[in-house]
Amino acid sequence: MSIYSFSNNTDRKNLSVKESYLAPTPMPVDKEVCAYIQEVVTSYPIREKGEETNIAQKREDYNTHCAYFKAAYPSEAQAVICKDISIKAKQGHKLTLRHYTRSENGSQKKSLYNLLNKTDTCKNKTSVLFLHGGGFIVGGIDSHDDICAEFQMLSGVDIYALDYRLAPEYMYPDALHDCRDAFLYLLRSYESIVLVGDSAGGMLAAQLSLMARDEKLGKIKGLVLIYPCLGGNTQQGSYVTMANAPMLTTQDCLRYASYFIGSQDISNDPYFCPLRVKDLSGLPPAALFAAGIDPLCDDAIQYAMRLHNAGIKDIYLRVDQQLVHAYLRARKISRLANVAFHDIAKWIHYYALESVE
Repeated sequence: MSIYSFSNNTDRKNLSVKESYLAPTPMPVDKEVCAYIQEVVTSYPIREKGEETNIAQKREDYNTHCAYFKAAYPSEAQAVICKDISIKAKQGHKLTLRHYTRSENGSQKKSLYNLLNKTDTCKNKTSVLFLHGGGFIVGGIDSHDDICAEFQMLSGVDIYALDYRLAPEYMYPDALHDCRDAFLYLLRSYESIVLVGDSAGGMLAAQLSLMARDEKLGKIKGLVLIYPCLGGNTQQGSYVTMANAPMLTTQDCLRYASYFIGSQDISNDPYFCPLRVKDLSGLPPAALFAAGIDPLCDDAIQYAMRLHNAGIKDIYLRVDQQLVHAYLRARKISRLANVAFHDIAKWIHYYALESVE
């Protein structure tokens, strides 16, 4: 595992990433991570080799997979409750936000980081907007339910998970517009927001931060991107060295992108590929988490470096060479994944409750 914490005193001209981080071992040697990969194989329905699956089947299979790994709320999280909220989007359709917070009985229970830092969550004026992964075509508020509940328990911050519209029925930028509407809705009740997203949700979070900057939508205190897709060059780096990684392949990335954008020409779109945006100044502080055995690994590394070079302060980058894509679900199996999961929760807490402008 490698951690970079970029401060304003870091020499930006000499900032580089060691080659070993760009080309980790092609398969994990960690036994617990290998066990997780085997569990993933077990969790999906068995289909004949070469059998085509339509979108409905993909979603059904993914839901089965998520249910297989769904963890019961830990005893510490019994005070965490969730409630679904229906809001009206700008385009007139309904969106669902799932709100994770503490119950009245649990309001006095402190999170792990509150105990360490003595932060009073009752005075918090920041919430989290969580955007789920799933290649833009699968997933929803149920697929990441236990993950969000555990993040709330560990961080002590209210979390809202968005059930944004999926491709290919709704192509880019429909999902981004849903995220924008949810962001503006939360700003009615909170002074600022922390954006958190994994995989495809990480791309949406990065896109939304750019849109919020340009349109002056409201205050984002921090950006937490977990093995995000950010529009990197698929002909080089980890897209090549990790092209056949066990949990996500480069071909998967290209296929998901084709569902998301269809035949659209997004070459001049100002938000679709955050890594290709020329000006990254004025964005919020960011914590990025990369899995070494993942074609998306370099996206997080390169974006962290570009944010730093743009003058963004408090940039944190964690690269776990032995972890694979979608390791959030491995936290109950792999010690490495569990440590990374807790580190993510720590940064959610920091941006929401402790960071000073």
